[in-house]
Amino acid sequence: ARDERGDSWVFGSDELYLLAQRPLPDAEFYGEFSQIENGVGAVSSLRMRVQDGLDSLPRLDGRRIGVVTGVSMAPLMPALLDQLAEKTGARFELISVENSLFGPTTTTAGLLVGADIKRALADRTDLDLALIPAECINDHGVFLDDQPFIAVREELSMPVYPSYDFIDVLVHEGEPAGAAAWVGQSSPDSAMPSAVAGVDCRHDRTQRGRHDRAVHAHAPQDAVADRALHVRLLPGVVARGECVLGVV
Repeated sequence: ARDERGDSWVFGSDELYLLAQRPLPDAEFYGEFSQIENGVGAVSSLRMRVQDGLDSLPRLDGRRIGVVTGVSMAPLMPALLDQLAEKTGARFELISVENSLFGPTTTTAGLLVGADIKRALADRTDLDLALIPAECINDHGVFLDDQPFIAVREELSMPVYPSYDFIDVLVHEGEPAGAAAWVGQSSPDSAMPSAVAGVDCRHDRTQRGRHDRAVHAHAPQDAVADRALHVRLLPGVVARGECVLGVV
């Protein structure tokens, strides 16, 4: 079939390779990653994006960063986190979480729920920030257990950022809060609210593997100057009537 069509059109899911304990194909095998939302090529894509983005990362010496993931991804993470640690000087801690909603047989990171995130990060006052899988939050900023991200975030002691590839968040960690630029305009997606809270335009970036949805709106005048009010856009995540933000 590949010889006839010129490219691959049938793929095994990442989970299939992991269960069979077989090495995953390189990123080139998946072409444009047309099935990435179905778990096909996600690991290879992540590896490629991390490798491509390493040189853009700032030094973060001494920072303690928690990385929450599902059980199936946990064995694959140390190699990636070692690369990030070597480049940034930060210390990364992998936090593998069992799914409390669907049970232990559901191991994918994208199906973790708000209760899982809270359980993983509760009382972790030793962390400077935490990264969670952005795929586990829908376009309304809600986990599969109906908990809004912003409510979960407010219960935790550290800044928490949904991330698709680590690079998308870490590349901005070395920037001063006052470097943010703010704009006021309507959302490019008519289905999304245009009257929302302030958005840091440094985080208006292309979302890999999903349609990028970024909402821009007027920011409070003191948001840029005040570190306590510094906010960041979660890629592709908004809630009805408000922007879902991670507040530092």
